[in-house]
Amino acid sequence: MQHTESHAVKATQQAMPPRFMRLPTVMNWTGLGRSTIYRMIAANKFPAPVVLSTRAVAWRVTDLERWSADRPASSHCTNHKPSTDSTYSFSRKLERSSTFSR
Repeated sequence: MQHTESHAVKATQQAMPPRFMRLPTVMNWTGLGRSTIYRMIAANKFPAPVVLSTRAVAWRVTDLERWSADRPASSHCTNHKPSTDSTYSFSRKLERSSTFSR
């Protein structure tokens, strides 16, 4: 019976996702840069890492998932002013300057 239980535990552990993420994975997963992550941690807007050893930290996956779930569903807000398209304004300036130089 002991052999069967240890085999089942190993199979379960292999199927489980990692419990911690290191910084490069967190950056890739969130789309945030290193400085932004640490700035948000200082402002209590991002989960703090867990110390794994004297020179290693990582983030709990559950903390990151909770943070992600608490984020707004859409980044678009209703009172946001539309940005001006720099390509459009540059081409308009070019048209106007070429019109007057003829």
